[in-house]
Amino acid sequence: MIFEVLGTPEEADIAFVTDQKALAYLMSFQPVQRVDLQQKYPGADEESIDLLNKMLQINPYFRISVEDALNHPCFGKIKKLSKEIVAENAVNIEFEDQQMDKSMLRQLFLKACEEIQADSDYRK
Repeated sequence: MIFEVLGTPEEADIAFVTDQKALAYLMSFQPVQRVDLQQKYPGADEESIDLLNKMLQINPYFRISVEDALNHPCFGKIKKLSKEIVAENAVNIEFEDQQMDKSMLRQLFLKACEEIQADSDYRK
């Protein structure tokens, strides 16, 4: 599913992979071109597409950092520094080590969003 959007990895995309079996697996896919996100999301503005392209990189060394993403011009009109909260503790994502399908991931994601919203409502 990832390669359907990002395209199959090129040499630079997998330069960080050291396991030979993993490399062989990544190279076993039929070549697919990266999707033009502007065409996929024609209603999105240029800044949003730029941010998506910077975040959706196979090679983690090529991805935009979290800090740079949060400071991207895409958020310039909506960002309110006075409303930003920095977590006191590291975020623990309990399900990271579990094997799950798309449906399970969606349910866990929605549950996490609900918990964040409930916590946000509590702080108001």
